[in-house]
Amino acid sequence: MTTRRGTAGHDYAAGNIDQAIRYGVVEAVNEICNKYDYRLAFLTNEARRYLSFALQKA
Repeated sequence: MTTRRGTAGHDYAAGNIDQAIRYGVVEAVNEICNKYDYRLAFLTNEARRYLSFALQKA
């Protein structure tokens, strides 16, 4: 989901360790924050660690 003020997503995780699959979500979110002046506004705390996140324009 994206709005004028921010965006949200899911699977904020490095990847699937059991299957050696790298997602790239963490890196992409960090790049968006650094390159386009966003900040991580919300991060869920889920047992399985496939977290949801929300970014907000800084």
